[in-house]
Amino acid sequence: YSDDPENRGMMLISEGELKELMERAVRNRLQIAVHAIGDRCIETVLRVAEGVHIDPTLLRIEHASLTPPPILDMLSKVEPILVVQPRFIISDTWIVDRIGKYRARWAYAFKSLLDRCPVVAGSSDSPVESMNPWSGIYAAIERGEREGLPLAYLSSEERLSIGEALSLYTINGARACRDYEVGVIEEGKYADLVVVDMNPYELDVEELTRMKTRATIVEGRIVYGEHNLQA
Repeated sequence: YSDDPENRGMMLISEGELKELMERAVRNRLQIAVHAIGDRCIETVLRVAEGVHIDPTLLRIEHASLTPPPILDMLSKVEPILVVQPRFIISDTWIVDRIGKYRARWAYAFKSLLDRCPVVAGSSDSPVESMNPWSGIYAAIERGEREGLPLAYLSSEERLSIGEALSLYTINGARACRDYEVGVIEEGKYADLVVVDMNPYELDVEELTRMKTRATIVEGRIVYGEHNLQA
């Protein structure tokens, strides 16, 4: 850390233990999810994954918050599933003070991650953040500009389009769970979807946080808001 040079974070599992768990996952075709935030931890996870030749769909990295170029190169080779939390862009106001401007540029680098990994899903990390997905979608697009936060200008190229941001919480969210029957509206899939009160493609970005669900449909059955669809 820039404000604490002797502090390199904390590994809660040894590399050997991680290798053993990944080998068990490979043998049993089980998906393993590893919480890895800093670049040292992410590098360790990717190095172990390469060594055990794990199927990319069996490896989820939760957070993947700091991914400088060497880590991005490794991600391109391993192609794990990444589960990120866009709202952290706004709540982690301390990030430049803690890791410096250069490294902060590679924090929450969602566009770079999407360019390198087939599946990047969004989550809230609730109860740390609101579980409202529109809050995360807004943050992925805006990157704290309206809040006057540094990542808006340090890494503006990492902003996502509305389509990319929506994909984090729809099709990529499903793929992260290895569920191929939901996440997209098309013939042959389960009809799991929500009806919202505004078209997200036609809104000012800030209006996304005011999006309301009018109805929820699960397997083609209306489970919430039937009266709204009849109005």
